[in-house]
Amino acid sequence: MFGPHVAAVRPGVAGASFTEGLDVVRLLADDPITITAIRSVGGDESLRYEGALIAGPDRKIGAVQILDGFPPSDPDLGDTTPAEGYVMTDAGRMGYELLLGYTWVGAEKTARTAIEVHYERRSRAHVQTIAAGLAVCPRGESTASCTEELR
Repeated sequence: MFGPHVAAVRPGVAGASFTEGLDVVRLLADDPITITAIRSVGGDESLRYEGALIAGPDRKIGAVQILDGFPPSDPDLGDTTPAEGYVMTDAGRMGYELLLGYTWVGAEKTARTAIEVHYERRSRAHVQTIAAGLAVCPRGESTASCTEELR
């Protein structure tokens, strides 16, 4: 369902919120799934997870990586819907995009290491853990230094 992902973000100021797009998601099952929860794994109290949205196959762009603010206001994303409770069906080539919201409340470097997607399929609970590194660093820090915790 999901593949590995690494991103580096430099919000610049504490209190800045941003949206991270987590690649394109395609359903590989024949029947629908219902997302029951999204969990951000790793990081510390300086990176506050705000929630997750789904951008559907009606969006005009394939995928975004980082956008300022959460929820995102880019009209090319089409209608976005809260991820919890979303029923995902086969969306063809366009698939879906998982949009994760964060606020950087500290001024220190921090790193998220994974995302857990909790979902139900055929009335059974499942968890998909996605290796998805996200390094958040002050402006001016090199990409190599910013992402060293993820290597």
